Amino acid sequence: MKILLKILTTFLMLLPIPAQASSPIQIISCNFDAGDKRQSDYNMTVGVTFENVGSQVVTAVKFDFILLDSFGSTLSTQHGVIAGTFSPGVVIKPRYLIDGSLWLHNQLVTSPGWYIRNTFGRDFDSLRCEPSQVRFADGTVQ
Repeated sequence: MKILLKILTTFLMLLPIPAQASSPIQIISCNFDAGDKRQSDYNMTVGVTFENVGSQVVTAVKFDFILLDSFGSTLSTQHGVIAGTFSPGVVIKPRYLIDGSLWLHNQLVTSPGWYIRNTFGRDFDSLRCEPSQVRFADGTVQ
């Protein structure tokens, strides 16, 4: 049963995540390597693939990384920021994208991988990534 749940969780993480109504950033995938979840105080590697689906150039995106337990309750929310020039319609892939157990290298346009802390050990079950703020090329923040 645990294996089936893990496969389903991994599959769901690969489905496109719709953009929030007010955000020009659509998360395409949010992947993580939790290593040995039995350890607490473990740094997880997170990779986010996203697209600017808006009409303006974005120069920075702040992501919320939400750690969830088996019931979908929030254990912790951490943040990561990427700065660059993100034009409308361009997909940004992580420099190191977790695809199963394979790290993909040499992406043309890349975002960093983030290290986030898991201090919850076995209580941690899954991760949700959401864009929480964007800065546009004209300096406005949404």
